[in-house]
Amino acid sequence: MLLVSDSARGRPGRSSAQTSDAYKPHIDGLRAISIIAVLGYHGAISGFGGGFVGVDIFFVISGFLIINQITASLSAQRFSIWDFYARRALRILPPYYLVLIVTFLIALLLLRSPRELDDFRRAALLAPIFLTNVHFFLKSGYFDLDSHEKPLLHTWSLAVEEQFYLLAPLILMAAFYFARRGRFKDSRVVFATALVIGVASFIGCILFTLPGRNPAFYLPMWRAWEFVAGGAVGALATLRFGRWNDAVGTLTGLVGLTLIVSSVTLFGEVTAFPGSAAAIPVLGAVLVLFSGLAAPSAPVAVVLSTVPFRFVGRISYALYLWHWPFLVFGRFLPFEVSDTVVVTVALSLSFIFAVATHYAIERPIVDWRRKSAFAREPRLQRKVVYVAVGASILGAVAMGSVSWFAFWAVKQNPMLAAVEMANVKGSGACLDPTGDAEKSCLDGTKPLGFIVGDSHALAIQGRVEYEAEQDGDRLLSLVIAGCNPVVFVTNPTFGATNSVCAPLFKKFEHFTGEMGAEPQFAVVAGIWNVVIENAAPTDEGAETRFRDGMAKLLSILAEGGQRRVLLVGPVPELHLKDPYNCIALKRSFGLSVESCGVPRAEVEARRKRTVTIMKALAAEHPNVRFIDPVDVFCDAKLCLPLKDGAIAYMDSNHLNPYGAKILFNRFRSDFLWAFKGDGAKS
Repeated sequence: MLLVSDSARGRPGRSSAQTSDAYKPHIDGLRAISIIAVLGYHGAISGFGGGFVGVDIFFVISGFLIINQITASLSAQRFSIWDFYARRALRILPPYYLVLIVTFLIALLLLRSPRELDDFRRAALLAPIFLTNVHFFLKSGYFDLDSHEKPLLHTWSLAVEEQFYLLAPLILMAAFYFARRGRFKDSRVVFATALVIGVASFIGCILFTLPGRNPAFYLPMWRAWEFVAGGAVGALATLRFGRWNDAVGTLTGLVGLTLIVSSVTLFGEVTAFPGSAAAIPVLGAVLVLFSGLAAPSAPVAVVLSTVPFRFVGRISYALYLWHWPFLVFGRFLPFEVSDTVVVTVALSLSFIFAVATHYAIERPIVDWRRKSAFAREPRLQRKVVYVAVGASILGAVAMGSVSWFAFWAVKQNPMLAAVEMANVKGSGACLDPTGDAEKSCLDGTKPLGFIVGDSHALAIQGRVEYEAEQDGDRLLSLVIAGCNPVVFVTNPTFGATNSVCAPLFKKFEHFTGEMGAEPQFAVVAGIWNVVIENAAPTDEGAETRFRDGMAKLLSILAEGGQRRVLLVGPVPELHLKDPYNCIALKRSFGLSVESCGVPRAEVEARRKRTVTIMKALAAEHPNVRFIDPVDVFCDAKLCLPLKDGAIAYMDSNHLNPYGAKILFNRFRSDFLWAFKGDGAKS
C-alpha cells in the first residue's frame, strides 16, 4: 500500500508531478488521518466504528500519486515501465516481506487449530504474490473464521493496491498509444478512459456490495473508482479561482475533513460497505488533497503539514503492516488479560516496530536509490524487478509448503482424531439443495423425515442423516445457516425477501405445505437463544414473539399430530471462537484449560427463558419431544468444549462431527423414536 511517499524524509520527490515535483506535506498528514482511523477501528476504540474507511482514503492517495505520476511521465515521453515497477518494488516489498516472515514464524507457534491453520496456509501461499484479497473473498461466509483469527487478513488491501500498480501503467500506456495513433489529445483519451472505468466500477461497487460474501469489498474492479477519483485530483489542481483561490481551498479542506471524520465516527458494522457509502470518505479525501494543492496555507492543509502528522504519515505503511498481526496474536495468547491491555500493548509495539522499520529499511533504500545510478540504469531496474518477482514466487512456495506441513501435523493430534472418525454423512439425494432432487424423494419407498433449522441443525445434520439411513429412513434437509425458522414462520415477508432466508423459506413452504403427512418425523435444531438475547433490553415482547414463533413452527411440523417432532434445545455457548486453539495453547504453557470453557451458571442464565418456553411448548404436544444438550457438555460447574479427551466444538457454539456424535448417542432412543415411533429398536 502506498502509505509512504517517494519523499520519505520530506525532501523533494515525485509524488505530485501534475503540479510540481515538490513535496506535498499535507499528503503525509492525510495518511496519518487514515492510519489513525484504521488503528482505532481495529483496536475497537470508541468513536472509530467506521475507521475501516481509512483504507479507502489510502486508495485515493495512491490513485492521486500514481496516476498523475504516470500521466506526467507519458506526456513528457519519459515513462519507463521498468523504472515504475522497480520503484514500487523497492518501496513496498522489503518492509512487507519482513512483516510476512515475522508473522509467519509467530503464527506457526500460536496457531494450533486446523481451522485457523487451514485458512493461514492458504493466505501464506498467496500473500507473497498479492492475491489474498481473492482468498478472503472466496472464504468469506457464515462459517468463516472471525477476522481476529486471521493474522494476514490486512494484506487484502495491499493485494488490491498491488493489482492497481500492475494494471494502471498498462491501461494508461494503452490510452496514450491510441490517442497518438488517432491524433487525439492525450488528456481527452485519458479522461474518457478514466470516466468509463470509474463509472462502471462505482456502479459495480454499489450492485455487488452484498451481505456475507462481498465482492465489492475485496475485488479490485469494484475498488478501481476510488483510485480513479484520486487521479482526478490532478486535473482539479489545474483549476484556478483567482482571488478566491484561498477561500475555495479553505472551504474544500474543511468540507473534506468533515466528510472523513463523519465517516469514521458514524459508520459501523451495519453500514453496507463499500457501496454508495464509500463515496463519502472518498470525496472527503479528494477534497482534502485538492485543498492542499489549491491553497497550501488553508487551515486543514496547515494542520496536516505539522510535524506530528507528517511523522505518523511517513511511518504509516510500516504501522499498517505491523499493527494487525500484533492485535491478532495478542488476542490468541492464553493469558487472562483484558482486551484493553491487549490493544494497548499491541498498538504500542506496532508503533515501535514501525519506527524501527522506517529508519532501518525504508529510509536507507530511498537514500540508496537516490545516490545510485538507479534512475539512469534500465538494466539495474530490470534486475530489481526480476529479484522482486523471484522473491515473491519463492516466498509463496516456501510459506505455502511449510504451513501446509504444519496444518497436516496438527491434524494428527489425538484430540482431533475422534473428530475425523466421527465425520460421517448420508448419501441420499434427499439432501441435495435443489428442489427437483428433493421431489424425487417422495416415492414412498422408505420412511421420510425433515431436518429443520439454521447452522446448529447443519452442524448435526451429517450425523442425523447417517443414522437415519442406517435405520432405513430418508432425510430431507430444510436447513440454511444464518436463518432461524422461528423468525420467518411468524414473519413471512421477512422470509420471502431476506437474501439469506428466502431459499429456505421457499423450500419450507413448499414441502411442509404440499407433502401432507408423508414425512413422518422432523428433527429441529437452532441457535434458539439469540431470538430473545438479540432483542433490545426495552423490548418486552421478545419472549412472546419467540413463544409464538416456536408454537407455530411446532404446529406446522407436527401436522396435526401425524408427525413426530424431536426438538433439540440450545447447545451451551462458549466465549472463544476456536476453543481447540485455547486448549492446545493452555496445555503448551502448562495452564489450566478451565478458562477455555464457561461456568455452567452463566450458560444456564443465558438460556433459562428460552429453555423454559421450549419445554412448555413441547409438553403441549404429545408427539413432540424436547432434548436438552446442556448435561452432555457441562458438569455441575463448568461447560467445556472437551468430551472424553476430544474436542467437541467447531467454534464457540457449533458442534463438530464428534460433538454431534456424542449428542446423538446420548439421546439415541429419542432420535430413534423420531425415526420409527415408540416401537423403535435401540
